Amino acid sequence: MSRAYNSAYDFEATFSDEYGNPLADVEVLFIVNGNDYYVKTNNYGIARFAQGFPVGSFRVEVYNLATGENTTKIMNIVD
Repeated sequence: MSRAYNSAYDFEATFSDEYGNPLADVEVLFIVNGNDYYVKTNNYGIARFAQGFPVGSFRVEVYNLATGENTTKIMNIVD
């Protein structure tokens, strides 16, 4: 995933329950380079966060706290 420096948000993920229904208004966890960021999902199960990361590549671990699922992605902030 790539985002421009100073975008409205740095990373976005969609969360659902085990049946594929959106997880609305639940807390999820993003870990970026060892730092924890807890974010609430919107009504559609989408969580976005913006921390103003500098230009570069970042490892993002994404945790669905409701189901225990997790994945790791690379976030690229470009100029």
